[in-house]
Amino acid sequence: MSSESSEFKKKKNYTFDLDHWYLQYCLATGLYMLEPWERKLFNSFVLGCIAIGAFLILPGISSLLF
Repeated sequence: MSSESSEFKKKKNYTFDLDHWYLQYCLATGLYMLEPWERKLFNSFVLGCIAIGAFLILPGISSLLF
């Protein structure tokens, strides 16, 4: 029984940590003032920029390392 409760606590802590970091992200960027659909649009734009940046920058960095 104790192992099940500890696994539940670990899962609960992970979701709390994700919720905490998402709340901090919303507060730092001012996303809490937007409607849910505007927030999703902004987040998809940010993730798209990160993906494009990673696609363009990581090959150059990896060629320098190896």
